[in-house]
Amino acid sequence: MSYNKVMLIGKVKNEPTITHSKSGNTIASFNLMTWASTKNKHTDEWDKEWEYHDITCFGYTANTVEKYIGDGSRVFVEGSIKTDKWEGNDGKTNYRKKIYASKVVSMAQKGETSVIEGHPGENGQKFSSNPNDDLPF
Repeated sequence: MSYNKVMLIGKVKNEPTITHSKSGNTIASFNLMTWASTKNKHTDEWDKEWEYHDITCFGYTANTVEKYIGDGSRVFVEGSIKTDKWEGNDGKTNYRKKIYASKVVSMAQKGETSVIEGHPGENGQKFSSNPNDDLPF
């Protein structure tokens, strides 16, 4: 048995790229920055270790990204990890890990309320972004 699911919270780096397939479906791609704080053994100070994730979503989720998500937006992303494979101009096989998002949630700034966006038919779940509240998942 295996399970391929990823959940990330971070900030969108740059505006999402919106394209459309030949059949008219919306495709949204963006980079997500996440970080973890670690203590530097030499300086005894806290450092941030940054990770950048390539996110792609389709259909209703992509339409939501196009409408509500922009550079610097705080988001929750849920999806799966897949490896894209292609042959470069030099003949070498290239690989890249990507997150294919099934859900992208806009996380409001202090004191605001945000609605979880997902697939049609899902109930919108409201939550507060107050750090004293429980996480919405």
